[in-house]
Amino acid sequence: MKNRHILSLIISIIFAHTAIAQNSPASRGAVFMIDDYYFETFYNHYDYIQNTGIKMTYFVCYYPRDVYTSHTYILANIFDADNHEIGFHGSFHINSAQYLTENTIPGYMNFEIFPGLMLMTSEGFDVTDFSYPYGSSTPNLKEYLFNYFYFQKLGSKRLFLYNFNEQREIVSPVPLDENYHVPDSLVFDYINQAFSLNKIITFYGHKLLDQKVTFHRFKSVFDTLKAKQFHFYRLDDLQDTALQKSLLKLPTLEAEKF
Repeated sequence: MKNRHILSLIISIIFAHTAIAQNSPASRGAVFMIDDYYFETFYNHYDYIQNTGIKMTYFVCYYPRDVYTSHTYILANIFDADNHEIGFHGSFHINSAQYLTENTIPGYMNFEIFPGLMLMTSEGFDVTDFSYPYGSSTPNLKEYLFNYFYFQKLGSKRLFLYNFNEQREIVSPVPLDENYHVPDSLVFDYINQAFSLNKIITFYGHKLLDQKVTFHRFKSVFDTLKAKQFHFYRLDDLQDTALQKSLLKLPTLEAEKF
């Protein structure tokens, strides 16, 4: 009888720990990703970004081109130094699925990936994640690019939530750009779903201008996330097994032993 009470107490403690972990604000997260080279439109609101504690993942494209000016390079280094992630968005912003109808994957790598990636690496950026221009890829290319990148971002208007127990290296974030026509009501419904399931929600946009992501929308989304105690991650934070374990402690695995 005594052993039965001890076993019951152990099970109660484990399930209580599970419930606490599932409702822990620390394991409820949000990732915000930016495509292209519009650093300056976010730098105009940099005080808000820093004060809010947002950590962004900025996918740089056109890197070898003249449009990637010294001014933009300075801003990229500011973001990088402040612990935002600098990812890669292609050297020439081509539609990979279209390109591969007439070219090979090695040809694509030599044209679209290696020039910008090698330059960024040589200039000190630690690039681990890739965003496909136009959200377009092929199954063979996705498999091949895992040799070079951990996470690959595709386009989608569906909701995909993430947690640290899932091995998902393909991410499809919710677009916030106005021209994707995802209404505010749906965006906040997605946030509520992530909150109730205690998972990580991902977003992306391009630039803080009226025809893309307005600052009002950007601010309302992140003020809501902060009020709900979401933790802000860079995309490459989700690779960190030590961080994963520190947040979740994997209590459900222990409970399943009984």
